[in-house]
Amino acid sequence: MIFCCLASLQLHAQIQWGHQIGVTGRNNVDNHIIDKDGNIIAVGHFERTITLGSHTLTSQGSDDMFLYKATPTGQVLWAKTMGGPHSDGTMGVATDKLGNLYVGGVFIDELVLDGKIILKGEGVFNTFIGKFDPNGQLLWSKGVITKEQYASAELRGVITASPEGEVVLPVQFWGKVQFENQQFQSQNQRGNDLLLIKLTSAGQVTFVSRSFHNGSVFPREVKLDEAGNIYMTGAYIGTYKIGSLSIATGPESHDDIFVAKFDKQGRPLWLKGFNNSIGLLSSAGASLEIDPKTKNIYLAGSFKGRVDFDGIVLEESGMVEFSGVPADIFLASLTENGKVVWAKSFGGEGHDLGRDIKLLPSGGLVLAGAWDFKPFVQYFDLAGNPGERIHLNAGGVADNITLAGNGAFYLSGQFWGPLRAEHINWYGRGETNGFLMKFDPCATKFTAAGSTFKTYNVITPNGDGKNDYFVLDPAIAGAKLQIYNRWGSKVYDSNHYTNDWSGTGLPEAVYHWVATHGCAGTLKGTVTIIR
Repeated sequence: MIFCCLASLQLHAQIQWGHQIGVTGRNNVDNHIIDKDGNIIAVGHFERTITLGSHTLTSQGSDDMFLYKATPTGQVLWAKTMGGPHSDGTMGVATDKLGNLYVGGVFIDELVLDGKIILKGEGVFNTFIGKFDPNGQLLWSKGVITKEQYASAELRGVITASPEGEVVLPVQFWGKVQFENQQFQSQNQRGNDLLLIKLTSAGQVTFVSRSFHNGSVFPREVKLDEAGNIYMTGAYIGTYKIGSLSIATGPESHDDIFVAKFDKQGRPLWLKGFNNSIGLLSSAGASLEIDPKTKNIYLAGSFKGRVDFDGIVLEESGMVEFSGVPADIFLASLTENGKVVWAKSFGGEGHDLGRDIKLLPSGGLVLAGAWDFKPFVQYFDLAGNPGERIHLNAGGVADNITLAGNGAFYLSGQFWGPLRAEHINWYGRGETNGFLMKFDPCATKFTAAGSTFKTYNVITPNGDGKNDYFVLDPAIAGAKLQIYNRWGSKVYDSNHYTNDWSGTGLPEAVYHWVATHGCAGTLKGTVTIIR
């Protein structure tokens, strides 16, 4: 398996380690994060029994939730289960600068943790949010609790936190629900209303903002920028109204994509909707990132049929037999005021899903999801132009990706059937099986000394196809390359070198090169042009 271009490097990313979650029933890693010490925390739901390191967890009901922490080398430090006698699951997790964890999800009837009932509800789904210390001990918990039999309050794994521990979560609800000492009754008999909740690190309520809908809204992700502004994306049906702002689905739409921005007090700043001609529940904005330098927003998701981004019309290219499944993936860029900069679509011939997008520190984007219903990761530049792509050799979806530095990354989600890659040989007999993997281009260590790298120091760019280009050793391919003339003036600069410099327009001379590689460090040498 090869992953290219991550963090502006072209590297052979090996699977350093992997965890399979479950072998029978329904299992999934819903989300994962990296804490301040580089440890990985994963959450999800499972059925029956799972083993995480030396920890064995057993569900009380048909589905329970799990939470565990592992070191960067994959050693499981601790693991917990949460749930009750019924089906529970779909979790989100965030962390702060101290390594505390903020975990949210949904449960039916009652939520049990460490043998104690910590929350109870009367309706279908209830939402909980809890703070855990770095050792997995619960510090506080709160819930949006149903107060009548058929009511519902669903978080669906959407949660974020600032470095200081301010927590934001959107909860869609129907019927009568209660949060703290406030009760809310939905006004929509055919859909849901929405609560946007912000808490302090101590669990105190900063605000609860409510929006009304003639239809339904389905939040998929929420993010904070450095100023504390809140961004949210997902799907909606009918009319979505926040304060004085409103959007409505198109006449041919079933559901459409939305993006909203709020200030740090929860006041709406703008609301955008993008019409989808044949939209279904999975057609939505699934993930977004905010560039701290430009303030631009990068949005990813999936669509069926045709979607209109303020006049930029994207049409599906896949050939999906079932109209209820998204066909293609979209990627779009918006300004901080919601103006569309560009929008592009891509995908295979089958089911394609865009699930999680991350901004690379050195520029560029990386997207995870499903390509022809196989987990994939792909690199894009900031104009939406695609780079290299990898797939896992199994059916499934990569739901989340996080960057670990020097081109390493974690990938999580679900798969079915066998999954074989490098030293991994998994076979899941369940309906779905969860996975968490670490990919590391520096997993195989090498030393930049002596004859470790072979880079020829003469090129003859005469167009005969022989020795026309300056070629770096494959072990350091994709490095940042700078070339200088004899007077120290830079004549070439590439953040991701692909062996394509031929000294065009430069005279015969000796030039000095500097290559910076994420694993090997900085290398220097000379190259002579002979014409």
